[in-house]
Amino acid sequence: MNLKSIILLGGLLGGGTLHGAAFQDAAMSQVRLTTQTTIGDPTAAFSVPVYVEIPSNLNLKSFTFNVKYSKDAMVFEKAEKGFLLEAPEFVLKLEPSKPAAQEGFQEVQITISSSAADKPMPQGSLLSLYFTIAPKMLEELEKKTKAAPDTATESGRSTVTLQSSFKEAKTMDGKPVPPERLTTADEPLNLFKIKPVQPCFFYMH
Repeated sequence: MNLKSIILLGGLLGGGTLHGAAFQDAAMSQVRLTTQTTIGDPTAAFSVPVYVEIPSNLNLKSFTFNVKYSKDAMVFEKAEKGFLLEAPEFVLKLEPSKPAAQEGFQEVQITISSSAADKPMPQGSLLSLYFTIAPKMLEELEKKTKAAPDTATESGRSTVTLQSSFKEAKTMDGKPVPPERLTTADEPLNLFKIKPVQPCFFYMH
C-alpha cells in the first residue's frame, strides 16, 4: 500500500475529509528515511540505497541516523554519497561499526551535513550503504543450495532487514527537528547464491 492509499484510507476511516487532510498534512511534514530493497550475492559487496524525503517547507542542514544489522547475516563495508550530494559542500561522516545494544547485532552511525549556508539538503537517493554477506550466512545459503533440486537455478535465498533510526536532524539555522517529524522505513534485502550451471555434454564434445 503506497502513501496515497494510506492517506485515502485514513480519510475514509475518519469519516470525513478533514481527518484525511489532517493525516496527509502530518505525513507530508515528516522527514522520511528509507533503506531500499536490494539483492546481494556472495561474489561482491552489494549496495543498499538510502532514500530521504524532505518536506518542501523544511530546509535541512544535517541529519544523523543509525543502521543496525545482524552480524551473522552481513558485514558493513562502507558508505558513499550519491550524485545528489556530489558537491563538496555536502559532507559524509561515518562512525566505525560497533556492537549494538541488541545481542547479535552491529550498528553504524552516519551523518550527512551541508557546510554551505545556501545549500540545504536535497531529497532523493542521497547515499548507498555497502555490505558483504557474512560467513555464517554464506554457510546457510550453501546448505540451501545443496538441498535444492537440480533443476533450480537460484537455490540459496534468505531475506533480512536493516533497522534504521534517526538520531537527530537540524535545520539550516541550527534548530533541531522535533523527533515526531523524523521517521524511517526499511525494505527487505534478498541475499542469495546462484546454483552452479552444469556444463552441457554436447558443448564439451
